[in-house]
Amino acid sequence: MAEETVFYFAYGSNMSSSIFTHGFRKITPKSAERAVLKGYRLAFSEPGIPFFEPAYANVEKDEGARCEGVLYRITHKEMDWLDISEGGRAYDIIHVPVEGAVSGTVTAQTFTSKAIAHGLLPSKRYMDILIHGAEENGLSEMWVTMLKNQPRVDRTRVIWLRNVVIAWILWSRNRGLPHPFRWWKNHHIRRTAHRGTFHRRN
Repeated sequence: MAEETVFYFAYGSNMSSSIFTHGFRKITPKSAERAVLKGYRLAFSEPGIPFFEPAYANVEKDEGARCEGVLYRITHKEMDWLDISEGGRAYDIIHVPVEGAVSGTVTAQTFTSKAIAHGLLPSKRYMDILIHGAEENGLSEMWVTMLKNQPRVDRTRVIWLRNVVIAWILWSRNRGLPHPFRWWKNHHIRRTAHRGTFHRRN
């Protein structure tokens, strides 16, 4: 069984069964448990869609930090589908030691952004999914509180327009067209990289 499955650590919307099992991913894991990834911090530094979903969750290396999440055991085929469904292999997959509440310390796969952009805020819709996933899987009260206190932008009044934009992006991607907001992502990535270079020089 160990050769047929892999451990996957979810820290973003995949923590919620409404996304992972019953939603777009449609993955039924062999097991699910709360877990901790040490040496990484949760950051909202994956640029998303202007106005509607400005930023998604990411993990960034930070020796003194920890990130809580959900440890799933899924098949290799499901992990590959997960990689495809996450923006068409838009993330890097890293192998990290994760402490599961049941499984103990295991080597798990998780996603990290290929390029980061700081200064963007996640949407209220997105954060509600993370909070639901954290509560559903029994993550610590401190972690849930941190998620609830995360600054965000509220676009719920125009959720219908967001859905239209998402459908347009999926339509474009399925036809091999470039991401319509790639320019926006690249702008924030370059700005973050430039700011980091400036701070190092000073």
